[in-house]
Amino acid sequence: MNLIEKYLSKTKKSKELFERARNHFPGGINHDARFYKPYPIFASKAKGSRLYDVDGNEYIDWGMQL
Repeated sequence: MNLIEKYLSKTKKSKELFERARNHFPGGINHDARFYKPYPIFASKAKGSRLYDVDGNEYIDWGMQL
């Protein structure tokens, strides 16, 4: 499985929210620094340097952008 396939399989809820957001925001986002191809993650919470998306994945927030 390549990286894109892995991303797609782990972020199904983010994809769904991105599709919905495209109906309300140009390009589906409200700030270009938050866009990642093929679609951005949608954060559900953050604590310290950790960011959690709506799919339950954990990230380290190196850029502190979200």
